[in-house]
Amino acid sequence: MCSFINHRVSKNRTVLHFAIFAYILAILVLFLIVFIRFMYKIPKADLTRDPVQLLNGRPYIGMLSNLGIIIWSATAGICLFVNILNLPSNKAEPCPNKRKKIVRMQ
Repeated sequence: MCSFINHRVSKNRTVLHFAIFAYILAILVLFLIVFIRFMYKIPKADLTRDPVQLLNGRPYIGMLSNLGIIIWSATAGICLFVNILNLPSNKAEPCPNKRKKIVRMQ
């Protein structure tokens, strides 16, 4: 039981590190948008709005491309999540004095 608990704690720490990395990356992208806006004097609406809306295009333009990106992102998220769940734990140790007794049947 103790090795299971240690393994679980190790996984939770890994998930926490991944979540922190993801949030830091998202914040850096937002700061990059702000930097580009002030550096090149581009309106922030031009950087954040949908290209179809900006260019007055038809609503179905790029629909297949967007669907592909959504499917790719979902697949990548699932793969990363499963990878985090399957990480080996080097810190897992069995509990002392809690070994299972082997009973021999004759």
